Amino acid sequence: LKRKGWSAQFWKNPVFTLEIAAHNTGKDIFFYIAFPKAYASILQSQIHGTFSDARIDPVPEDYNIFNAGGASALSIIRQSASGLLPIKSYRVLQSDPGETLTSAFSKLQEYSEGAAIQLVLRIPTTNIKDRISNVVRKLKEGKSRSEAFEQKSIWKEAVALLSGKPKKEPEVPKVLDEVAIKLLEEK
Repeated sequence: LKRKGWSAQFWKNPVFTLEIAAHNTGKDIFFYIAFPKAYASILQSQIHGTFSDARIDPVPEDYNIFNAGGASALSIIRQSASGLLPIKSYRVLQSDPGETLTSAFSKLQEYSEGAAIQLVLRIPTTNIKDRISNVVRKLKEGKSRSEAFEQKSIWKEAVALLSGKPKKEPEVPKVLDEVAIKLLEEK
Protein backbone atom coordinates (compact mmCIF):
# COMPACT_ATOMS: atom_id res chain seq x y z
CA LEU A 1 0.00 0.00 0.00
CA LYS A 2 3.01 2.26 0.26
CA ARG A 3 4.06 4.33 -2.73
CA LYS A 4 7.41 3.31 -4.17
CA GLY A 5 10.02 4.93 -6.36
CA TRP A 6 9.92 8.59 -7.31
CA SER A 7 6.22 8.98 -6.56
CA ALA A 8 6.97 8.24 -2.88
CA GLN A 9 9.29 11.26 -2.82
CA PHE A 10 6.65 13.70 -4.08
CA TRP A 11 3.28 12.37 -2.93
CA LYS A 12 2.20 11.01 0.39
CA ASN A 13 0.71 7.56 0.73
CA PRO A 14 -3.03 7.22 0.08
CA VAL A 15 -5.60 8.14 2.72
CA PHE A 16 -8.14 5.62 4.02
CA THR A 17 -11.11 6.57 6.15
CA LEU A 18 -12.90 4.19 8.48
CA GLU A 19 -16.27 5.19 9.81
CA ILE A 20 -18.66 3.65 12.31
CA ALA A 21 -22.13 5.10 11.89
CA ALA A 22 -25.55 4.70 13.45
CA HIS A 23 -28.02 6.41 11.11
CA ASN A 24 -30.84 8.52 12.49
CA THR A 25 -33.41 5.90 11.42
CA GLY A 26 -33.13 2.36 12.71
CA LYS A 27 -30.92 0.46 15.13
CA ASP A 28 -28.28 -0.91 12.73
CA ILE A 29 -24.64 0.11 13.06
CA PHE A 30 -22.76 0.47 9.77
CA PHE A 31 -19.04 0.33 9.05
CA TYR A 32 -17.82 2.36 6.07
CA ILE A 33 -14.41 2.45 4.44
CA ALA A 34 -13.42 5.04 1.85
CA PHE A 35 -10.26 4.43 -0.16
CA PRO A 36 -8.75 4.87 -3.62
CA LYS A 37 -10.32 2.44 -6.13
CA ALA A 38 -6.91 0.97 -6.97
CA TYR A 39 -6.89 -0.74 -3.56
CA ALA A 40 -10.36 -2.32 -3.77
CA SER A 41 -9.31 -5.95 -4.26
CA ILE A 42 -6.54 -5.94 -1.64
CA LEU A 43 -8.81 -4.24 0.90
CA GLN A 44 -11.63 -6.71 0.23
CA SER A 45 -9.17 -9.60 0.73
CA GLN A 46 -7.95 -8.11 4.01
CA ILE A 47 -11.48 -7.61 5.35
CA HIS A 48 -12.60 -11.13 4.43
CA GLY A 49 -9.36 -12.54 5.85
CA THR A 50 -10.16 -10.95 9.21
CA PHE A 51 -13.97 -11.06 9.16
CA SER A 52 -14.97 -14.04 7.02
CA ASP A 53 -18.72 -13.34 7.43
CA ALA A 54 -18.42 -9.66 6.43
CA ARG A 55 -20.80 -8.42 3.77
CA ILE A 56 -19.17 -5.82 1.54
CA ASP A 57 -21.48 -3.57 -0.49
CA PRO A 58 -20.16 -0.66 -2.54
CA VAL A 59 -21.96 2.57 -1.69
CA PRO A 60 -22.40 4.46 -4.98
CA GLU A 61 -22.77 7.87 -3.37
CA ASP A 62 -21.91 9.39 -0.03
CA TYR A 63 -24.45 8.77 2.67
CA ASN A 64 -25.43 11.66 4.92
CA ILE A 65 -25.51 11.02 8.66
CA PHE A 66 -26.92 14.48 9.32
CA ASN A 67 -30.60 15.05 9.93
CA ALA A 68 -31.82 18.24 8.22
CA GLY A 69 -33.80 19.18 11.34
CA GLY A 70 -31.19 17.99 13.84
CA ALA A 71 -28.13 19.37 15.53
CA SER A 72 -24.50 18.44 14.89
CA ALA A 73 -21.36 18.46 16.99
CA LEU A 74 -17.75 17.90 15.95
CA SER A 75 -14.63 17.02 17.84
CA ILE A 76 -11.11 16.50 16.54
CA ILE A 77 -8.63 14.47 18.53
CA ARG A 78 -4.91 14.95 17.97
CA GLN A 79 -1.92 14.01 20.02
CA SER A 80 -0.28 16.99 21.65
CA ALA A 81 3.10 15.28 21.68
CA SER A 82 4.70 13.18 18.97
CA GLY A 83 2.58 10.75 16.96
CA LEU A 84 5.21 8.14 17.76
CA LEU A 85 3.99 7.90 21.34
CA PRO A 86 1.08 5.50 21.74
CA ILE A 87 -2.24 6.74 23.06
CA LYS A 88 -2.61 3.43 24.89
CA SER A 89 -1.03 0.19 23.88
CA TYR A 90 -3.11 -2.96 23.44
CA ARG A 91 -1.49 -4.36 26.60
CA VAL A 92 -2.96 -1.55 28.74
CA LEU A 93 -6.50 -1.47 27.31
CA GLN A 94 -8.94 -3.23 29.61
CA SER A 95 -11.68 -3.62 27.00
CA ASP A 96 -12.13 -3.83 23.26
CA PRO A 97 -12.36 -0.22 21.99
CA GLY A 98 -14.56 -1.32 19.07
CA GLU A 99 -17.00 -2.91 21.47
CA THR A 100 -17.01 0.22 23.63
CA LEU A 101 -17.93 2.38 20.62
CA THR A 102 -20.63 0.10 19.26
CA SER A 103 -22.07 -0.26 22.75
CA ALA A 104 -22.43 3.52 23.00
CA PHE A 105 -24.07 3.61 19.55
CA SER A 106 -26.58 0.94 20.55
CA LYS A 107 -27.90 3.25 23.28
CA LEU A 108 -29.05 5.86 20.74
CA GLN A 109 -32.77 6.29 20.16
CA GLU A 110 -33.94 4.25 17.17
CA TYR A 111 -35.37 7.30 15.39
CA SER A 112 -34.10 10.88 15.53
CA GLU A 113 -30.61 10.16 16.94
CA GLY A 114 -27.55 9.25 14.92
CA ALA A 115 -23.81 9.26 15.45
CA ALA A 116 -20.63 8.63 13.51
CA ILE A 117 -16.96 8.30 14.31
CA GLN A 118 -14.48 8.72 11.50
CA LEU A 119 -10.82 7.76 11.53
CA VAL A 120 -8.58 9.13 8.79
CA LEU A 121 -5.53 6.92 8.30
CA ARG A 122 -2.41 7.17 6.18
CA ILE A 123 0.56 4.81 6.07
CA PRO A 124 3.66 6.79 7.05
CA THR A 125 6.10 7.55 4.25
CA THR A 126 9.08 6.74 6.47
CA ASN A 127 9.89 3.53 8.28
CA ILE A 128 8.22 4.02 11.67
CA LYS A 129 10.22 1.25 13.38
CA ASP A 130 13.49 2.94 12.42
CA ARG A 131 12.22 6.30 13.72
CA ILE A 132 11.11 4.75 17.04
CA SER A 133 14.47 2.97 17.45
CA ASN A 134 16.28 6.23 16.71
CA VAL A 135 14.21 8.15 19.30
CA VAL A 136 14.75 5.42 21.94
CA ARG A 137 18.50 5.52 21.27
CA LYS A 138 18.57 9.32 21.67
CA LEU A 139 16.55 9.15 24.90
CA LYS A 140 18.89 6.49 26.30
CA GLU A 141 21.81 8.79 25.44
CA GLY A 142 20.19 11.32 27.77
CA LYS A 143 18.76 13.73 25.20
CA SER A 144 15.59 15.63 26.06
CA ARG A 145 12.23 14.60 24.61
CA SER A 146 12.16 17.62 22.30
CA GLU A 147 15.62 16.76 20.93
CA ALA A 148 14.89 13.05 20.61
CA PHE A 149 11.58 13.51 18.79
CA GLU A 150 12.78 16.36 16.57
CA GLN A 151 12.75 15.48 12.89
CA LYS A 152 15.44 17.16 10.87
CA SER A 153 14.71 18.03 7.28
CA ILE A 154 16.59 19.74 4.51
CA TRP A 155 14.01 22.53 4.52
CA LYS A 156 14.32 23.21 8.27
CA GLU A 157 18.12 23.24 8.02
CA ALA A 158 18.03 25.60 5.01
CA VAL A 159 15.63 28.01 6.74
CA ALA A 160 17.78 27.98 9.89
CA LEU A 161 20.91 28.63 7.84
CA LEU A 162 19.34 31.44 5.78
CA SER A 163 17.70 33.11 8.77
CA GLY A 164 21.11 33.72 10.31
CA LYS A 165 19.97 32.69 13.77
CA PRO A 166 22.80 31.24 15.80
CA LYS A 167 22.50 27.55 16.50
CA LYS A 168 21.72 27.12 20.18
CA GLU A 169 23.60 24.54 22.17
CA PRO A 170 21.44 21.57 23.11
CA GLU A 171 20.38 21.41 26.73
CA VAL A 172 21.71 18.46 28.68
CA PRO A 173 18.99 16.79 30.72
CA LYS A 174 19.89 15.43 34.12
CA VAL A 175 17.58 12.39 34.01
CA LEU A 176 16.70 9.82 31.34
CA ASP A 177 13.10 9.95 30.13
CA GLU A 178 12.25 6.41 31.25
CA VAL A 179 8.51 6.91 30.67
CA ALA A 180 8.94 7.79 26.98
CA ILE A 181 11.46 4.97 26.50
CA LYS A 182 9.04 2.42 27.98
CA LEU A 183 6.07 3.69 25.92
CA LEU A 184 8.06 3.56 22.68
CA GLU A 185 9.51 0.14 23.36
CA GLU A 186 5.99 -1.23 24.02
CA LYS A 187 4.74 0.14 20.70
